[in-house]
Amino acid sequence: LRELTAEVEEAGFEMLEDTGWDGGEVRQFFRLFYMPEKRIQATISLNQQRGAGIVYFSLTSRTADGRTFTTTDYPFSNTMPHAPGVHVQQLPWAGTIPGLLESHTAWVENHGVSVPDGTVEIDASSLPDLLSGELRQQIRHNLSRGILKESGGGMFRYSWRGCFYLWRQFIKDM
Repeated sequence: LRELTAEVEEAGFEMLEDTGWDGGEVRQFFRLFYMPEKRIQATISLNQQRGAGIVYFSLTSRTADGRTFTTTDYPFSNTMPHAPGVHVQQLPWAGTIPGLLESHTAWVENHGVSVPDGTVEIDASSLPDLLSGELRQQIRHNLSRGILKESGGGMFRYSWRGCFYLWRQFIKDM
């Protein structure tokens, strides 16, 4: 984590804070960074489940009209469909942080969004709340599509439809 943090900071990002959550067998840790001059958020993520873990890196830009563009080196298919307006570019073998940053900027601009002029500035202190809100939006989207279903007490789980979705994602990764 120390080495990855140094690499992100060398690329021009400022470290903001650490956040995450512990959901029993699943733990997620996020180290958040921001580059004000380009209005790009960077995140080092560590996901752990049953003793196994994976670390990946993401860059995110947001527009005034509510679109979110994320470039990530996460090597697996997503476990839930993204909410409308969320665009994800997966580059599992991206290499360096500067290379991922260059790819992200070009990809966002190919979608007609100028970096940084077409993106919104983020209040660094509200970034954890913003991420939490985006996750809630994705969960609501998947509840409405029948991928997830409520299981009581504010909890949810995959429906049969969601299990088939996960199986298709698993097959894609194979």
